[in-house]
Amino acid sequence: MRNTSTGILVLVALLSSQGSAVAQVTYLTQSREVRASASADFSDQFSVASENESIVAPDFAPFDEFLNVTAASDVASGTARARQDSILASDRISMSAYADGSTSGGSSSSSIFAFANATSELSVEFQVNQDLRFHVTGSLDPTNSGRARVEILSGAQTLVYLRFASGGSNFVLDDVGFLSPGTYTVRMSATGSGFSGSTYGSSGSLDLDIAFEDVVQRHCVSVANSSGQAATIDSTGSTSVSANDFGLVTTGAPAQSFGLYFYGANRAQTAFGDGSLCVGGPLQRLVGPILIDGAGTASLALDLTSSAIAAGPNPIEPGALYSFQFWFRDNAAGGEGFNTSDAIEAIFTD
Repeated sequence: MRNTSTGILVLVALLSSQGSAVAQVTYLTQSREVRASASADFSDQFSVASENESIVAPDFAPFDEFLNVTAASDVASGTARARQDSILASDRISMSAYADGSTSGGSSSSSIFAFANATSELSVEFQVNQDLRFHVTGSLDPTNSGRARVEILSGAQTLVYLRFASGGSNFVLDDVGFLSPGTYTVRMSATGSGFSGSTYGSSGSLDLDIAFEDVVQRHCVSVANSSGQAATIDSTGSTSVSANDFGLVTTGAPAQSFGLYFYGANRAQTAFGDGSLCVGGPLQRLVGPILIDGAGTASLALDLTSSAIAAGPNPIEPGALYSFQFWFRDNAAGGEGFNTSDAIEAIFTD
């Protein structure tokens, strides 16, 4: 029987995206377990050898366990293995797991069988106290009839995120989603099995990391311009489409020069002028040019309802994920005569 450890653990994740952003995740319950079972019939068809074992995580500490059970008879055998290494850290949930079942011997024609089943499971309930995004990275790698799965559900059991693989359909994951304040459950599982009276086996494996992050994340690297500083972009307001108060501000740019903001759906970092192009995909320019003030600062308040945004290749709507960057003239630096800021990536909400 599965045992579930219950408690309350408040974890504060200090995120680096905007320097001062703090994301709070409150873990409520956790259930992490590895199970393995195997059985094998004897030739007299009246006796069965069986092995069953399970290990559960007793608390919120790191869980690292491995099971290996074998049931053998005079004509058949079954072996099941299950492993899990999982961590509930301050800003993420990570799990690496493997579950394998294999059988050999026996004869289906004589009704002599062997079975093996293995499972590695994680279920964590948590609360979110502010708008956050989650970033799922890793892989699902089952073989034969093995399975691997990751899902996030809201407190109302509404599916927020799901990735499932079986039968050798392997997936590499790099997905971003949004969580509003509320209660959620993360579930991850890997399953493998062997059955029948022939040599057969399947496995499920996964290696996953779910990071909880601020809705705005910094990426790419800017280099020094003629001001002696590297230009840095930040956001103002919120990423709520209904609030329509999202803005951009850049510091460290050359005073009294001109620049403009642009955005796209993908991250990048390629040489561009005297700096880097940090945005990929179809690019959309925002209103400009903008005069950089005497302190090297430029800013822009976006109107998300304007036709310039809504009718372009990158409409900003709930669920959209875009990267923003600032381009500016810099003739005083020589070189190519223009440079760029770093970039921020924002996920927009209702």
